[in-house]
Amino acid sequence: MEAPLRYLKKTCGKPPRGPRGVDVEIIWQDHELGSYPVIAVVWDDYVTSYPHEYIEKCMVAYEHFELTEEIHERGRLLS
Repeated sequence: MEAPLRYLKKTCGKPPRGPRGVDVEIIWQDHELGSYPVIAVVWDDYVTSYPHEYIEKCMVAYEHFELTEEIHERGRLLS
């Protein structure tokens, strides 16, 4: 989980800053069978507005990290 997190932070650059800012981190998602790690863009709703542009950059970067270049390009063409 650390490799994709480092890749996102390097590829997407610094997150938008607010009083408490925005960050990309590993959080634990609860499930009926236990918990599992998830990479998430996190921010304080009461202090920072929804960072839609940064979330979109992170989604594209994560897809690029997970998929081969050929599959990534094919998916972008279908969107």
